[in-house]
Amino acid sequence: MSEKQLTAHDMELLTCSGIYVEPQALNGPALVFPISDGEGGEIRVLWQGGAYESATYTDSRKNQLVFPYLELYDLLFEAACPVHSVLMLGAGGCAYPRYLVAHHPEVSCDALEIDPKIAALAHSYFFVDEAIRESNGRLQVQVTDGVEYIKSLAISDNKRYDAILNDCFSGEVPPAAMMTSEWMSLVAQCLTPGGRYLTNVVSAQVGEGAHQLEELMDAARTVFEQVEIVPLDPEADPREPDNLMLVCQRA
Repeated sequence: MSEKQLTAHDMELLTCSGIYVEPQALNGPALVFPISDGEGGEIRVLWQGGAYESATYTDSRKNQLVFPYLELYDLLFEAACPVHSVLMLGAGGCAYPRYLVAHHPEVSCDALEIDPKIAALAHSYFFVDEAIRESNGRLQVQVTDGVEYIKSLAISDNKRYDAILNDCFSGEVPPAAMMTSEWMSLVAQCLTPGGRYLTNVVSAQVGEGAHQLEELMDAARTVFEQVEIVPLDPEADPREPDNLMLVCQRA
């Protein structure tokens, strides 16, 4: 039985086991269930397509980050401008947006999620409503296509962001539409002067496994003044895939 062939009986069994199933999510069934943090606490995870897509602690640590790679988004604060407005693409369970507004009271964050079913799970199981309330509305979650949002914003006179964060994936890299120089140009138009664009990539840094990373960096260099790769683990073998953050800064 594949994950896309869940029957009503399967759904009932999963629900009785404490697993919530959203069968209509865009990329296949999405499951929400608890796991142990290894120290007697609980982590609630969003699982889809064979991988954990988001996670949150369920106790007083709910605004802390479970996945270490998300900490790399804090590089946004090294921008050449004060950071007050942030846009996040591919928000999922909104782990980083919640963390951001909880720890930085000067920052507002617009979090975009293309899948309405995933956004609903974020509201129901990942403390998003609480975060919106506690931040006095500095966190806002919208169900929309991030590519179309950027295209529309780039040609408008509406707000500009001090940082734009991308956690959208197609496999281990951003979707094809987000790998081009045209995309990078649109993003740059949506940033304030000195603002930063950060996108998460799973890739080798050198060798045969780095082709898509090199393609992404070449596209970024056609637009941004500064482009660098920051690995999650600086001691890791650069020939092996790892979480990397592409950090771009506009003039």
